[in-house]
This record gives sequence, C-alpha cells and structure tokens, in this order.
Amino acid sequence: MQRLSLYELNLRARKRKIKNISLITSLVLIILIFLFLFSSIYPANKQENFAFATAEKKFKMFNPTTFKLSTRDKEPYYSVIGQINEKNTLLIFNKSGSHVLKIAKNKLIAPTKIKQILIAKNYKEILTINPSIYKKVGVYEISFLDKKDNIGFLTIDIKNGDIYRAITGI
Repeated sequence: MQRLSLYELNLRARKRKIKNISLITSLVLIILIFLFLFSSIYPANKQENFAFATAEKKFKMFNPTTFKLSTRDKEPYYSVIGQINEKNTLLIFNKSGSHVLKIAKNKLIAPTKIKQILIAKNYKEILTINPSIYKKVGVYEISFLDKKDNIGFLTIDIKNGDIYRAITGI
C-alpha cells in the first residue's frame, strides 16, 4: 500500500471540501431559482383566482374560463369569459366592483375587424389585447409592433371597433 505524503493528503482534503462547497452552492442556487419562479407566478394566480371567484359569487357567472388583467389609471380591471343566464358573456370589472360591464360574446367585434384596424396602422406583430373599460365603455387595449419596430397602442370600442385613442411610433 502506497503511503501518501502530507501534501497529497491536504490536496485531497481540499478537493473534497471544494466539491462539497460546489454541491451546497448548486443546491442553494436551485432553491433560490425555484423560490423566484414561484414568487413571480403566485401573484398572477392569485389575481386569476380572485377574478373567477368574484365573477361566480358577485356576478353569478357560471363556468368562467378565460381571464385577462389590464390596468387603467393604476387600477386593475379583470375580464372573465363565462356564462351568465346561459349566454356566453364577457364580464369586465374593477377590483371594487364600481365599474362593471357585461357584454354578450356574440356582440363583440370580430377578430378580423381588429386585424383590419391594425393593418391600417401598418402592424407587424400584436403584443397584447386586453379588454378594459375606458370612459364607461368596453374597449380593447391593444399593443402592437409596427413594421418599423416601433411600439403602438390602440384603444378601440369592443363592440364596433371605433378608435378612441391611438399612439404610434414609440
């Protein structure tokens, strides 16, 4: 059996120590990444749960399916699609319930009409489309990228496509 010198023994001990520190550091990093991802997803799930529960309890919506969140004047607006009185309905409301709109889904502007409006604005890509309330009217808040890679924003009537506000070239 070969005898190891004191130098070799110290070298092996140092390597083991480095290996253990690396393992512990990796585990801590994995845990931190998991906590970060969980904390970033949790608020969105909390908002969605709140919107569905409010739609069911306060507005008697059955089977809510689709959820969107938009912010206007620093106040969140929730939009939920579900059934009210056996009709597919888009429900838009703010957190306090002081602004509420119920719109039958068949009364909403067709996606092809939205696309026509965006073609006129020379769009390349739609970034977001969120239902909201603007001056007591149901609207779609649309953000898009135009062909020059500028960001644009449109506020259009949810029923007929009238443009209330257009900001382009940002």
